[in-house]
Amino acid sequence: MNIKKMSVLVLCLSAVILTACNTKSDNSSSTKDTENVKVESQTKQSENDLNELHIGAIKGFEESREGNTLVFDTLTKIDNTYKPLPNVIYKWESNDEHTEYDIYLKEGIKFHDGTSLDAETVKWDIENEGNTYYCSYVYLLDSIEKVDDTHLKIKLTAPYLYMLEDLSKISALPKDGMDNEGNRITEIGTGAFKFVFTDAGEVSKLEKNKEYWNQDYKTDIDTIYWHSIPDEQTRKLALESGQIDVIGLSEHYISMPYSVISDIKKDSKFEVIREDEDAYTSVASIDPNWKQGKMADKELRLALTAMFDRNEITKDVMFNIPVACGHLYNPKFNDGPKEETPFTYNEESAKKHLENAGYTVGNESTPTVDGSGNALKLKLVAGTEEYEKDLCEYLQSAMSKYGIEFEINNLDSAPLMEILKNGDYDLHISHPWFVPLIDSLGFMGDGDTYTDYGLGMGVNDEMKLASKEFIETSDENNIKSNAEKIWKIKYSEGVSKPLFADIRYIIHNKKYTGFHFDGNIFQIDLNGVTRTK
Repeated sequence: MNIKKMSVLVLCLSAVILTACNTKSDNSSSTKDTENVKVESQTKQSENDLNELHIGAIKGFEESREGNTLVFDTLTKIDNTYKPLPNVIYKWESNDEHTEYDIYLKEGIKFHDGTSLDAETVKWDIENEGNTYYCSYVYLLDSIEKVDDTHLKIKLTAPYLYMLEDLSKISALPKDGMDNEGNRITEIGTGAFKFVFTDAGEVSKLEKNKEYWNQDYKTDIDTIYWHSIPDEQTRKLALESGQIDVIGLSEHYISMPYSVISDIKKDSKFEVIREDEDAYTSVASIDPNWKQGKMADKELRLALTAMFDRNEITKDVMFNIPVACGHLYNPKFNDGPKEETPFTYNEESAKKHLENAGYTVGNESTPTVDGSGNALKLKLVAGTEEYEKDLCEYLQSAMSKYGIEFEINNLDSAPLMEILKNGDYDLHISHPWFVPLIDSLGFMGDGDTYTDYGLGMGVNDEMKLASKEFIETSDENNIKSNAEKIWKIKYSEGVSKPLFADIRYIIHNKKYTGFHFDGNIFQIDLNGVTRTK
C-alpha cells in the first residue's frame, strides 16, 4: 500500500537527517570536547540506567489515565473476568437486595506528601469521580455515610450488583483533587510510584514510593521516564534505537500500527506479549447512524453485517495481528452474548437484506438503486490512523461489488468529533460503547443521543427497559437473562457491525521481564517486573 511505501520513505529520511546531525566538526578541539562530553554522558547513563524504565506513550503523563495508575491506587481491582479484588478497599459487605454496601479501607495508607488516606477522602472520591469514569452507580447513588475513619456505608436508590467493580475505576485522590469538569488537578497519590516532574521535552519522571503500603508489590524498577511520542513511526524508532524500553504498555487499546507490530515480531531483540484472546474487551466495528438517514433502515443495517469477509480483513489488511470477530462483545464473559450467533460473511444474505430494504442490487459496473432509481451512497467517517485508512480502502472495495458508493472521510480528532456530534454521517469506524455492559449502559450503551464519540446504542424503548433491568437486578441469577435480552436486541437490530477483536500487544527490549496485562484495561501493573541485565 502507499502508506507502507511512505513509512519506508520516512524512515530513510530520518536516517539521513540523523546522520547529518551527527557529522563530526573539522575542529579537532571541538571534536575532543564533544567526545569528552559523550563519554561523561554515557558514564552517567550507565550509572543511572540500572533500574530505569523508559516508556514510550502516545499521551503525556499528566493526561494519560493509564499512566496515572502508577501514581494513584484504585479503590478496588478486577481480574480478567471482571471479578472485584481487594486493594485500598480490602473488605466489603452488602445487604441481600444490593442496595447497601459497607466498605472497609486498609489502615495505614498515606499519600505521597505524608497525609493519611481516610474514609472522608474516599467518600469524596466516590461522590465526585463516578461521572468522569462512566460508572453506572452514579445514577443510583443515594448517600454515603462515614461510620469511622476506615468504614463507609453506601446506600443506593435501587439494587445494583456491580458497585465493587465500578470502584476499580475510582482513584484514591486527595479531597478536591479534581475540578468541577472532572479534570484531575493533583499529582499526589498513594501509588507505587511518585510523580517528580515533566520537562519541556514532554518527558515525565517518576520514582519508586519506598514507603508504599502494599508490601506484596515487588519490582526492580526504581525510576520511570514517561516519553510522550504521539507519532507511531517515531515511537517505533525510539524503541529500536534504545531510547525507550517498551511500547504498548501505556494505552488501553492497541496503539501501534499492525504493520509495525508485524515487523517487530520478527526482530529477536524484542519480546512481544500478546493479550489473551479469551480476555479481549474491545471490538473494532462499523457503527451506523441508526437514528436518521439511510441507516435508519434496519434491513440496510443487517445487510452490512454480512458484506465483509472478516478473515480476509485480518489477513490482507491487518497482517494477521488482530483476530476476526463476528461478536459485539466477548461471549466468554458472564454478561456476554452466549446465546447469539456471530455475524458472518454471506453475500446472499447481504443481497437479501438489501432487497428487503427496497433496493435493486447492483454490482461493480451497475449501482444499487432504490425504488425511485436513486443510487445508494453512504458516507463513512473515520480517524487518520494507518489501520483506519487501510480499512476504509478495503471497505470501499468490498462495497463496490454490491454497487454501493462509499464516500470516505479520514479526519483528525477534532473535526471527526464534530461530525459525530452533529450526526452528519452514515457509518463510522469505532468500537461498541457498551463493553463491559456494567460500565457503559448508563453512558452510551442505552443512550439515543449524538456525542463526540458517535450515537448511543439505545435503539428502542425495549432496549432501554432491558438495560434498566440489567443494571438494577438484585439477583445474580438474573444477570444472564437480562444480558441475553440486551444482546438479542442489539444483534437483531444491527446497531453495530463487528470486524475484529482488538487484541493488545506489549513490545519491549530484554532489559526487563515480567510485563503483563491487568484485568483493568486502564491499569499499568509493574508488580513482578524484574531486571534481566
